[in-house]
Amino acid sequence: MNKPEIQYVLLKNIQYIMEKRPMILQNEKKECFFCKFTEPYYIKNEKIEILIRIVNYKNYEPVLNELKEYVTEGDPDFVRRSLRAISKIALRFEKSIEKCLEILAKQVKEVREVAEHASHAVNELLISLQTILRKYPSKFNYDDMFKDLVELLNYATETEAK
Repeated sequence: MNKPEIQYVLLKNIQYIMEKRPMILQNEKKECFFCKFTEPYYIKNEKIEILIRIVNYKNYEPVLNELKEYVTEGDPDFVRRSLRAISKIALRFEKSIEKCLEILAKQVKEVREVAEHASHAVNELLISLQTILRKYPSKFNYDDMFKDLVELLNYATETEAK
C-alpha cells in the first residue's frame, strides 16, 4: 500500500471496528501493524494504538521488542507514544512487567546521557515508571535505577513527571 492517506483511513476504520468488536483481531498477526521507518508519523501513531489494543498475554513480547526500537526514533511525539504504549502493556498484563521495566530501565540509562536535549523522553519515562510503580509496587526491583531517576528529575519539565 503506497498511499499513506488510504492507509490512514484503513487504520482509522480498523480502530473503529475494534471499538465495536474488541476481540476481532486477537488472533491475527501483529507484525502487519509494526511501523516501517519510512512511514509518516501519523500512520505510525495509528499503528501503535492498534498494537496496544490487540496485544495479549500470549504475544506481548514481540510487540514490546518492536516498541523498544521505536523509542530511539527522532520524533518526540512518537517516542512518547511508544513509551506510553510500553507502560500500558505493563498495566494490562502483570506477566509483562519485568520485560517492560527492563526496557524502561535501559531507556533511563540512555536518556540520562542526553537528558537536556530529550525532555520529552525524560517526562514520559518518569510518568510511565510512576504509573507502573503505583499499580505494582512490589514488582519494582530496580534499586540501581533510582540514582538515574533522581538525576532525570532535574530535566523533567512537566508537573506530572515531577
